Amino acid sequence: MGEIRGRPAMLRFPWMATKAQITAEQYLHMPFDYDAEYVRGDIVERSSPDLIHGRIQFLIAQALVPVTRSQPLYPCFEVRMRVAPDVYRLPDVAVFAGELPKESVPSTPPLLVIEILARDDRPS
Repeated sequence: MGEIRGRPAMLRFPWMATKAQITAEQYLHMPFDYDAEYVRGDIVERSSPDLIHGRIQFLIAQALVPVTRSQPLYPCFEVRMRVAPDVYRLPDVAVFAGELPKESVPSTPPLLVIEILARDDRPS
């Protein structure tokens, strides 16, 4: 309760909804029908992959196989990664160089990350 021009007033903004913030630990233990990402307390839904998305992911995998035979590269697909203490992403393809990270949720930056955009993806 505040005052406007000396009179008691309560300001209400019914169109402004607040989202419940969660911790990274809560996010890591949440079950999802389809994996979501975590950005600074918010759950960020990912677009559902379609046939073209799956086909492109397969073609990328095929292209990486010959390279992994001659180089110590380790491609991973849709692996949850910690990119900051409060940001977890799920890139479509992540390629690690040298040794494969030992963590189940890697925080080591990969050599390459590929995100395949779906038709309904927004620029944000």
